[in-house]
Amino acid sequence: MNRLILFPILIFFYSAYAQPISQQEAVDLALKNNGWVAATFSEVKYFDQLKKSEVDIGKLSAAFTFGQVNSRAQDNNLKITQTIPFPSLLAAKARLGKAHLGGAEKKLTVVQHQLINDVKVSFEKLHFLIAVNKLLKAEDSLYTELTRIMETKYRAGEATLLEKLTGEANLLASKNALQQQQSEIDIEQRHLQTLLQTNEPVLPMGELTPLPWLGQTTSITNAELSYQQQQINIAQEQKRVQQNGFLPDLTFGYFNQSFVGYQNIVGVEEYYGSGSRFHGFEVGVSLPLWIKPQIARTKAARYQMESETKKAIYLQQAVEQKVAQADRERLKNEANLSYFETTALQQAELIISQSKKSLAAGEINYLMYLQSLNSALALRTNYISALHQYNLSIINLEFLTGSF
Repeated sequence: MNRLILFPILIFFYSAYAQPISQQEAVDLALKNNGWVAATFSEVKYFDQLKKSEVDIGKLSAAFTFGQVNSRAQDNNLKITQTIPFPSLLAAKARLGKAHLGGAEKKLTVVQHQLINDVKVSFEKLHFLIAVNKLLKAEDSLYTELTRIMETKYRAGEATLLEKLTGEANLLASKNALQQQQSEIDIEQRHLQTLLQTNEPVLPMGELTPLPWLGQTTSITNAELSYQQQQINIAQEQKRVQQNGFLPDLTFGYFNQSFVGYQNIVGVEEYYGSGSRFHGFEVGVSLPLWIKPQIARTKAARYQMESETKKAIYLQQAVEQKVAQADRERLKNEANLSYFETTALQQAELIISQSKKSLAAGEINYLMYLQSLNSALALRTNYISALHQYNLSIINLEFLTGSF
């Protein structure tokens, strides 16, 4: 079978079993199934658990001593001690744990927004490709009929060989364009499948129509910028942890022991056996004698905070510039789309209708008719491209400003 015929048939059967799906359904399915989103969500749960460990006060120490501790008699001693970081250090570590959790949540939002944008772009591209495909099919039918007429007229001596060959060339070019377009639809369908992590072929519901712009370029909630700003908070809390590292650790202890033998109690000798217990408490501090390493860690944390702050400033400027540029792109595409809707499409219809009338009246030959027809069909194709570019600019603005 001819490849030009076989390939469209394969694409047809693939598309025939494709599941129609709305854009919101596609987004929801992608967020549910995408492996990268799932991995990032697990990272959020990791930091949620990790923040609970930031208030770790360390292990309790217990020691038991038995033997000739105080005299030749066999005594025993039980000692329990607990060393804890200074309370302000524990509080700083707790805030750092919360900041890390916030960073993981912001990262999850970045991954989700990127995936949503990718799905919307793929969805829009499929709408565009399908719209072009419909136009190419209409053109193919038109060229097929025109070629048949020119073949008949050529045999009857009413058309030249050049007119016949030109018609055939246009038909072959139309079929080749249609085949390429169907191939692109197949490729984009599979790309959308990958984003949705589904084995079922999918097709977008609806048709290619202008997307509304409801967002604001003055109110930006860019996910990547929000994530970077959270990195400043993390660095700031890390700096506080290192600053509190200069504070002493506190040690609390309790002991319970025996003193087997006679003890002089207010001038009276009394005998105490192993069952008689003596106890007490102790409090101590652990001071850092060599503070140079801690000074270095504190300075490093300060430089890290400066670095994250500068990154956020740069990223904010970059995002604002991208938003301004994307908005200008939207306005440009909107004006272009308006031209096609108000002028070019009407011109295309007039060119087609007038060309048919002129051909029927014998005012133009088939070559001139084909030239006029190609011009009109090009206007229709360019309109679809203009609409596609306008919608892409809307999707890009939604992504940059967080207006989902």
